[in-house]
Amino acid sequence: MSCSRSGQYLLVVLLVLAPSSVSRAARVAGRHLDRRHSSAPGWPSPGSLPEATTGISSVAILNPFPWCYEVLFGAVYSLQLVVQVVDVYVDFGDIFEDTGAAEFLQSLHNNQGNPDAHRRNYTGLLQDVAAAPELMKDPRFELDLFAWKQLDPTIVPKSVTSKIVYKHLKFPQFYSEIHNTLGLMLLFPGDRYYISASSSSIATAISAGVPMIVDAKFLEVYTFVPPAAVVVSHASSHAVAMQQMLALTADDWTELSNTMALTRETAVLRNVQIFSKALAISSAHR
Repeated sequence: MSCSRSGQYLLVVLLVLAPSSVSRAARVAGRHLDRRHSSAPGWPSPGSLPEATTGISSVAILNPFPWCYEVLFGAVYSLQLVVQVVDVYVDFGDIFEDTGAAEFLQSLHNNQGNPDAHRRNYTGLLQDVAAAPELMKDPRFELDLFAWKQLDPTIVPKSVTSKIVYKHLKFPQFYSEIHNTLGLMLLFPGDRYYISASSSSIATAISAGVPMIVDAKFLEVYTFVPPAAVVVSHASSHAVAMQQMLALTADDWTELSNTMALTRETAVLRNVQIFSKALAISSAHR
């Protein structure tokens, strides 16, 4: 059963641009950002989100987009600019004069990731779920996999097959699905996303205002995510961690999602500040 949440959602698109594209992209992003208002749809104030219903939805498992490898909230670098465009559908042809580059990025615009086993610990997850009869019997439980292809069938236990729902959606529908889900579970396959890379799944959770299921190490590394926006599981079993999320009361879940919404607002305000500086730099060098 779905835990419905009405209202708008914040759409964040990450683009990594070559230096020659920075000025043009900054102008395009600036035009869109000029339209924002604190009272506009997609910019909820803390506490303005509707209360959760007593029904609890599925647990979403998200792959990072293949062209988004880092979570960088509007950071400006000497060689590249990471652009976050809010509440707009991005026409890459409006940013890139190179038709080939625009078509390539547009082809990825509705791509929710590559579900290869080395990218996420699917094997461990599926084995844990198969060994958890109470979880398997829970009618509220399903595994939503947002990806452009299915998992390797050799790693999927037959008993779990009926619980997996594959979804391939365009970005507005994709973020809406995430927004209306109970929680997002991170399935890091090792220490890479704690040591040498950031996960775009975290940016997605913040953008959609969805709590995450994490381990204790997560909070030590991703310090910009407040503890009150996540469910920390100390269990080694993914199934037990998901049962913790399913056991939340409506009030508990609402508090988590409101905290994540506040985190999103903070990130957006940082983006606006960074964009203002980037646009000033761009104008000064014209």
